[in-house]
Parts: sequence; structure tokens; C-alpha cells
Amino acid sequence: MNLAVHPDSRRKGIAMRLVEEAISISRKHAVQKIHLEVRRSNDPARRLYEKFGFKVIAVRSNYYAQPREDALLMALDLV
Repeated sequence: MNLAVHPDSRRKGIAMRLVEEAISISRKHAVQKIHLEVRRSNDPARRLYEKFGFKVIAVRSNYYAQPREDALLMALDLV
């Protein structure tokens, strides 16, 4: 699944609410760990995920195309 906020709607707390809701729903369904991938260069998204406690656990080299870029695999333990 991909989650994104339209560029015209960024910096309004929408992404934070999306992550909060995803975590809340995951907890209600007894999910133990959430994984996500983010472009290495996407500093705003990385900072957001880190605020929620996500940690980088691996790098997927050349994961993205156009432009070619590594993905950082991040995880959050919910237990």
C-alpha cells in the first residue's frame, strides 16, 4: 500500500494523522510490527517516521527507479 499527501496539502499535519491512524488500526488488529520503505533522500518523511519510533533496519539498494535510489526499510515494534 502506498500513502502520500498531495504536494498542495503538505505541511498541514495530514501525514502525521495518516501515520497515527495506521498505527492505531494496527494495534487494534494485534499487529506486532509495521514495516515501511522510504527513499533515502526523503528527509521529511524519515523525520516523521522517526518521531513515531520507526528505526532503519536495512537498505534496499537501487530499490526505486526514476531516479534510481536506495530505499531505507524502517520498522516499528508495537509490542
